[in-house]
Amino acid sequence: MRIRNNKKVTFWLIGLGCGMIISGITMMVYILSCESAIREIVKENEVHAEKQTDEIKAQQIEIPSNEKISSALQELKQEISGLKKETQEEEGIEKSSTLTDENQNEKIKVFISKRMNAIEICKLLKEAGVIEDEKNFFDYVSAQNKTRYLKSGVLEFEKEASNEEILAILAIR
Repeated sequence: MRIRNNKKVTFWLIGLGCGMIISGITMMVYILSCESAIREIVKENEVHAEKQTDEIKAQQIEIPSNEKISSALQELKQEISGLKKETQEEEGIEKSSTLTDENQNEKIKVFISKRMNAIEICKLLKEAGVIEDEKNFFDYVSAQNKTRYLKSGVLEFEKEASNEEILAILAIR
């Protein structure tokens, strides 16, 4: 009985070894075929790149140098800063004074863009001098559930108005 089991184990080990050799050979063939396919793809890409370079040269398309790109970038930055200044002037803060019989009340006109959210409006009001503390005013507006119902356009506020008075001017409903 032992001899039969030893023969079975021997044949089993021989079969396992042959299977490993065959799978190793198969893997080598697969790797080599993939490698040759990769080489072909690389060659095709090189040929395609050469054709594109020749087409660009034939069309006499100028590829800008780093210096030209840098100067164009500087021009764009200057244009952007000019546009920012114009935008700030348009959306900026305009103060006007109106005299009353008793004392001088300062009114502040503020342009509020349609794109501004409640936090941005609070910051703008703080910058304009309408409110002293933007977080405090935002908390008040939030407590009144009005953060989504704020007007846009040019609004006029009194300089020392209370949160209630400011929100009455600012709120849609």
